[in-house]
Amino acid sequence: MAHSNSNSSQHSSMGTTRPNDDPLAVYTDIDPEPPRPRPIQYYSNGKRIPRMPAKIKLPLMVTSTERYHSSATSGPANFNAWWKMNMWQRPFQVETVFLLSWFILGLLGYYFLVVRFFSGTERITFTVLPGAFAALAFLLAAYTGSVDTEDPRVPAADVERNVRFTKLRGVPVINKETHYCHICQVKVDENTKHCKPCNRCVDGFDHHCDFLGQDIGRRNYPTFFGALVFGWLFAFWSAAISLYAFALYFKEPTMFHATVGRILNDHSGTSQVIAAVLFVYACVMMFTGGAGLTLTIFHCKLIYLGMPTWRFIELEKEYECGAGPDPWTMRSKRSVGPRPNQANTPMVQVDSGSVRLHHAPPPPTATASSSDGSLMSHVRSWWTIIKVLIKRPPIPADLEMIKVEATIADVD
Repeated sequence: MAHSNSNSSQHSSMGTTRPNDDPLAVYTDIDPEPPRPRPIQYYSNGKRIPRMPAKIKLPLMVTSTERYHSSATSGPANFNAWWKMNMWQRPFQVETVFLLSWFILGLLGYYFLVVRFFSGTERITFTVLPGAFAALAFLLAAYTGSVDTEDPRVPAADVERNVRFTKLRGVPVINKETHYCHICQVKVDENTKHCKPCNRCVDGFDHHCDFLGQDIGRRNYPTFFGALVFGWLFAFWSAAISLYAFALYFKEPTMFHATVGRILNDHSGTSQVIAAVLFVYACVMMFTGGAGLTLTIFHCKLIYLGMPTWRFIELEKEYECGAGPDPWTMRSKRSVGPRPNQANTPMVQVDSGSVRLHHAPPPPTATASSSDGSLMSHVRSWWTIIKVLIKRPPIPADLEMIKVEATIADVD
């Protein structure tokens, strides 16, 4: 009996996993207190103070959100009481600044250079139509980043957040069986995920958009999709018109030289430089439009499959491990099959504090698919290029954890 008690006390000091919780979830106590109601506070005029995140010292801008995937760098007591409400709250992501700068430079290049090569009805058309595309793209993106995507069950419960929960990379925050969030201390919807960089439960979570610094969920997915569409429409339009202006250098050189002299008040032979700038601008906008169109087609496939982005990436990782079908060749959601934990095929076993990998089943035999050489194969190639371009540096080994399933690490 004494031996049993000693083992029990040793377990409590090291942390434990509860029977119904995720196998690798580590807690700072065995029997935590039930969530306490949030203290009611009022303004001087008698109006109740709304629920707000805690004020903690955060950097103005971050180049990566990896540091927020665990409590190792911030501490649970500080970080768990905070959550990001929208894209206008610090820390801002460097991708957001890059996207905004790219958008502004694209507008300046188009309106201060490209459209000035045209006049009359052409100039009006080439000014108004792309301006509408750009304005709609900006407004929809701004609205997408401003929407509160938090699961409504969390503010409705109005309970204090669990500041003792130690968030670890790869360890789920939400129990997959009970759908209970151990930070928000609320039972959420089955389609809700807890975004670790924003530290909140997102209703109908699809993915965390680094370029908007915002979670994309049920409330802002349509506007996110619309911003994508109008974004690549503006990019392709700008590329086409700038190529047309570039062609004037060869088709109507006299008019081209006169236009350049009028723009720069200089007739000393800078036409070649302007022609080169137009060509480079067209190539850049063509690449931007291609990336936007690729993402749009990718999300069209997800809408057809009825699948969120995080699940598609999860299936991609499972396919790489030989534990599931190739999501790029799927024609319906029925071909997904059960997830590894539902099919009773454990991928990881925890033994005496160490993690031992089981041998995964051999990858499925490659079969000829009608998607080879089709539109989706090209989208897959573009998707790979985009992932390589925005790939972040590897995570230090002391912060890396192996998860039971091949799930993306920024949500649980």
